[in-house]
Amino acid sequence: WGRLKLRAALPRVLGDALPVGVNEKQFYQIVLSTWHDSDRRHAIDFVCDIGWRNWSYAPALREVFPNALLTGVELDLFRRYANLWRRLDYARAYAHQCTSTAGERAQVVHGDFMQLHLPSQANVAGRPRKNAFFSVFFPFVSAHPCRGWALPSKYADFSSLIGKICTDVARCGFEDAWLLTCLQGAWEADIAHDAYLRNTLTPCIEIIESTATQSFWPSPHDTHVFLAGIH
Repeated sequence: WGRLKLRAALPRVLGDALPVGVNEKQFYQIVLSTWHDSDRRHAIDFVCDIGWRNWSYAPALREVFPNALLTGVELDLFRRYANLWRRLDYARAYAHQCTSTAGERAQVVHGDFMQLHLPSQANVAGRPRKNAFFSVFFPFVSAHPCRGWALPSKYADFSSLIGKICTDVARCGFEDAWLLTCLQGAWEADIAHDAYLRNTLTPCIEIIESTATQSFWPSPHDTHVFLAGIH
């Protein structure tokens, strides 16, 4: 009596228990489907998703990339919700749902991607990985929102993040690699576009109008989706 007992095990994240997860999956499926080359998507065998909060959209990644090892990297994993579950607990629960029929799994990595050393493609989960996909959904691209989440403004250096991804692709020896990013509104999209160009990447850009997703993903801003091959 009078003693705080923290949650054990993992939270329940089935669709009927957490409707927001269903809505997020639907939205992220739309975002990911802007990459229209389904054959190339199915050839992806390594996905690195950077900065994903509680990874509630991981099932969308699994559906789009059925043959890939999913790796989620998040720095801020230990925030607790009002129900005392942490972001980490939810992320592990969603990852547990995402083992593919081919036996590919999803793994949660705690850390700063800028300091993370990715293994070479021959040493990822015990077998060669040739085709990589990196995703960064709604990254910080300016200091103000970054500080709003009590994070140092260095995490708003989006150009350096892209540079780190390009360096990892070259070092790891992937034969084919892609980067997808989505931003809220034209102002963030302009900053992101400059960051792509500074890293000699030319993105294809698609805009998902907010009216098209209003019923399940209310947002005052259109979503700008950037996709670029890394060579």
